[in-house]
Amino acid sequence: MPLRREEAKLIRRFGDSYREYRAHVPAFIPRFGLYRAPDHYDVRLSQFTRNSLDAIWFVLVFILLHSIESLRQFGVLPVLWKFP
Repeated sequence: MPLRREEAKLIRRFGDSYREYRAHVPAFIPRFGLYRAPDHYDVRLSQFTRNSLDAIWFVLVFILLHSIESLRQFGVLPVLWKFP
């Protein structure tokens, strides 16, 4: 019953604001019909660039590791150790 105690506490603290929020936001299972896309998004170019570079770095490491494994399978690179 921790959820009920927490809801009671939030109702005491925020009153009708929390009741309105609870009416529009499900507790566990999302209702996708309630989602409304915003008309526009504000994007910081510096933040977008940094996050894009982080994602590209991850993809490049994956490609590098996959390439090394492929070269090993084709016999171009030696097998240095084998896992049991």
